[in-house]
Amino acid sequence: MKNKFFLASLLLGILCGCAHTGSSNSEGAKEEVAQASTFHLRDYQVQTLDNGLRVIWIKDSRLPIVSMVTAIRSGGSFDPKGREGLAGMTGALLDKGIPGKNAVAIAETLEQRADAFGASVDADVTYIGIRGLSFHRDETLHDFYSLITQPTFPNAELERQRKITLAGLNRLRDRPGEFASLVFNKYLFGDHPYAHDGIGTSASVAKIRREDVVDYHKKFYSPDRATLVVVGQFDDEFKQNVIQTFSAWRKSGVGGLAITTPQVQPGFSILEVVKPEMQQTEIRMGHLGVKRNIQDHIALKVANTIFGESSFSSRLWDEIRLKRALTYGVGSYFDQRTEPGAFEISTFTRNDKIHEMVETLLATLHEFREKGVTPTEVENAKAMLKSRFPHILETGDDLARQLLVLDLNGVPFDYLKTFQQEIDKITTTQVNEAITKHYHPENLKIVVFGPANNKGMESLKDFGPVKIENFKDAL
Repeated sequence: MKNKFFLASLLLGILCGCAHTGSSNSEGAKEEVAQASTFHLRDYQVQTLDNGLRVIWIKDSRLPIVSMVTAIRSGGSFDPKGREGLAGMTGALLDKGIPGKNAVAIAETLEQRADAFGASVDADVTYIGIRGLSFHRDETLHDFYSLITQPTFPNAELERQRKITLAGLNRLRDRPGEFASLVFNKYLFGDHPYAHDGIGTSASVAKIRREDVVDYHKKFYSPDRATLVVVGQFDDEFKQNVIQTFSAWRKSGVGGLAITTPQVQPGFSILEVVKPEMQQTEIRMGHLGVKRNIQDHIALKVANTIFGESSFSSRLWDEIRLKRALTYGVGSYFDQRTEPGAFEISTFTRNDKIHEMVETLLATLHEFREKGVTPTEVENAKAMLKSRFPHILETGDDLARQLLVLDLNGVPFDYLKTFQQEIDKITTTQVNEAITKHYHPENLKIVVFGPANNKGMESLKDFGPVKIENFKDAL
């Protein structure tokens, strides 16, 4: 099952990333070297091996640790229709068997070295990571490569994982916040693969067979679809060992596999999902958003910082929390993926405040779209973004996650180098242009997950057309 915050103990966080220059490498790889710049940006290297694998190197000698993360451009959006959840199942089974070792032997080997291994699948990408002591880095490398490229996918382990996945899907209905977000994605994206977000359904997971997993791995786990990040305490000998090891990874030969672009679903509509005895109501509203690599990304980031992305100092916070005390938490974000993700407003409220909450959210969004922002708001948001920026580059792992996410989304690596200067250049006019271009309240899709037979739920028809579903049928 998808875990957006995959392996916090390793490298990955979903942020942004950047920077590169170039030279050559004697191991048949093209190499680019970036020197430290703004905020004492660490030295790092970027290579492309002959098999197409991108490798990012970041030395960090503060601790005797080496981390490696491989990001493969094949997430849940590539699941075959009717087999949703296949990418997640494949990732979950990587450490359940390799030639000569079963799941128990693998776990014991990793534990003896104090290695941490994990895999996670989101809509666009499969992440596979390992972290261990640098004293054992060669052994860690060997096992890491085997787990990625040579999993045996024992049928007994697949059946065990199927039960775990199905149990997790059943528990979703008892986690209102997560459930509402998943229902919102389904409602917004319709037939597009982003609708299921890689999580699958009980029916689709039940259909997955071992041959499906084997075929998925063979097709998508290919070096020309992957980026490897190596960060920590290592020397040139280990670097050459990594190059030699991963150079043996053969391409699948499939190629040309990409996510289709989701289409705007025009018009305003509401989905009311009802569940008896709900103690509070979850609300999600939004519309199709943007890719990560849009040209006005920074102007939009300033805009949404003002609107709802900034905790405790945004339009949404002021209107919803401070003035009306309708919730303890409210925010907005653009889920910027390989293809346009969602723009989403997320909050919850008391059951007797549903109507007032929806009314206030809509009014705040419409005013933001129609009137824009002030120079003072823009300058405050810019200062906030600039003050936070150095913290995302403090460690080698921080830089690694930035570089990786940028690489996956096709954003030039100079983004981090020039971020401060580009923020300084942003004007109020540019921010208001981004608001006009990217916020579309006329196309809002709203999901309200709350109690049955409630006046607040029944009053949703005041805002527009309402479709009603029982929570058991919503996913």
